[in-house]
Amino acid sequence: MDVVDWRILLLSYFVGMAIPVFKGQAKAEDGAVVWGKFARDKSHTFPVSARIGYLCKYVPAFMFIVLRITVFNVEAGIMEFMMLTQHGKRICEVLFVHDFGGSPIEDGTSSICIGMFYSFVAWVYCRGGAKAEGLAFCFGVSLFCAGIVGNLYHHILLARLRDPTFKGPSDESGKYKIPIGGLFELVTCPHYFFECMYYWGAAITAFNLIPMSVAANTSMMLAGHATSTTRWYQSKFGNQWPEDRTHIVPCVF
Repeated sequence: MDVVDWRILLLSYFVGMAIPVFKGQAKAEDGAVVWGKFARDKSHTFPVSARIGYLCKYVPAFMFIVLRITVFNVEAGIMEFMMLTQHGKRICEVLFVHDFGGSPIEDGTSSICIGMFYSFVAWVYCRGGAKAEGLAFCFGVSLFCAGIVGNLYHHILLARLRDPTFKGPSDESGKYKIPIGGLFELVTCPHYFFECMYYWGAAITAFNLIPMSVAANTSMMLAGHATSTTRWYQSKFGNQWPEDRTHIVPCVF
């Protein structure tokens, strides 16, 4: 298979699977690929602690880029920096920010597979370097940086929900609380909104159709998962849940 063929194959896969991925994640509670609260009480092939499971997802891609630079002597550019920042941030969040008390177990097998997939995605983003120029380059980098900062900020807000002194609205058991602050006032999953933002920022900086198709596929996956999350919150909080919150994009969806 020549180069053109595999590029077309990748484009066809990521674009063609976007809608099925959205639909699958919109039914996350019914057994699609799950993580976080939807992994609770599931049957796992290889159960591990959630912290270990999440590290299995993010460490391989980070190490792949490190090895790409140090062992294979690939010149580090803006795309390598973006991928190191993205996955390094996620590793630090797993170690120092996230509280996995509500969903303590993940499936180790699927976590490792996801880690390999993220490594492949990192290669897809880095392989051609940054092709954007001028305003497109500035826009892509700015979008990426805003996405990284916004995603981190809203993960910190989520971590605050585990603090026993947090006084936000809670369900009948008192275990789960309605997130407040930041874009949580407008959408269920602002952290997903900003995650989409940094995927698109990196894709625009790369200025390549394949990273853009990955960003589109990821956006549909997170939009579907946000839809499931909204339904989960509504089932927990009933009339307490703010009806005007959209799923992921403020005031739109």
